[in-house]
Amino acid sequence: MYKKDLPFVGNRNTENIEGYAMGSWFGYKFSHVDPTNGHLMAYAQRRNETDAIIGTELIDLSAISETDLQLKYSTFYLGTQTPSTYGGFNTRLHYKNVDFTANFMLGSGNKLLGFMDRREGPSGETDDVTAGRTNRLQDQQYRWRQPGDQTDIPVYQNKVANYNRYILDTDLENANYIRCTELGFMYRISPEKLQNSIFSQVKFGLFTNNLFTLTSYSGSDPEAKLTFGYPLTRSYNFSVSVNF
Repeated sequence: MYKKDLPFVGNRNTENIEGYAMGSWFGYKFSHVDPTNGHLMAYAQRRNETDAIIGTELIDLSAISETDLQLKYSTFYLGTQTPSTYGGFNTRLHYKNVDFTANFMLGSGNKLLGFMDRREGPSGETDDVTAGRTNRLQDQQYRWRQPGDQTDIPVYQNKVANYNRYILDTDLENANYIRCTELGFMYRISPEKLQNSIFSQVKFGLFTNNLFTLTSYSGSDPEAKLTFGYPLTRSYNFSVSVNF
């Protein structure tokens, strides 16, 4: 089901809006962290009394109320979580008694939420004090601590920060990937070597699934759209096939 207008508040859920791809992201554009108080500053689209967009305005996303966002502002289109390109390819090489097979899946053109420890960590959506009981990302050591600090990580709070409920363009990452879904190697013993045996054919095979994924995405799995969770399990199989 599609909606007609842009969402007034940019939450962490995708929306289906007329004129945009299914599963699109709508939110705010990061500007800077205020060096005087550590608040997160972002751009939003300003609306007038008839809900028409009249320009862009810088807002304090750490302090603004959801009511003000709902009444005065609108969001930007930030991208879609649905890949514009999705597919796969496979190859098979045969040389003498050896067969090599490889299957790949790929996706590109979409964006996914990156990992944020205050949101996707073991404690779930929480404040900085609670999140600090578990491991934190290394970049948190560069957070705002005192007036004059120049950083893009806001001040720590002892309550769930307002901006954790909203989505920024910097929260999204390119989710392009290529995954090796299967890699196989098979060797057949030459018939000449089996002439004095009871076997007419002997084959050995080694196969692996989900061997590797090439991506810049920081989450667990770009194909499953997992920010934090268990990725697809890598597995290995060895086979022996004999004919009499």
